[in-house]
Amino acid sequence: MDEVQQIIEKYNSVIKNVEAKALSSQERAYGGVIRSEKGKLVEEISRLIITASKQRYPDINFVLIQLESQLGGDYSKLPAKPLGSLSTHTLLSILMLI
Repeated sequence: MDEVQQIIEKYNSVIKNVEAKALSSQERAYGGVIRSEKGKLVEEISRLIITASKQRYPDINFVLIQLESQLGGDYSKLPAKPLGSLSTHTLLSILMLI
């Protein structure tokens, strides 16, 4: 299966089921279930991206995964029209140079 399609399917599967799982949980708080499932999803998608990158680019030295929110979750000041935080802009600038 194409790596991108695999990521999309994983995302859709978790998103479809997380609400019902959180609402029906008797052992954990709603928010705890959501955060836990989101964390597992981020880990799995990161693993799939790294695996796909290594397969497509065998000489690659590293893969950078930025986990902060693209809308200022890293506590940078948000502009009137959020287009990503300063750290996101820096990463995008670096990637465009490569």
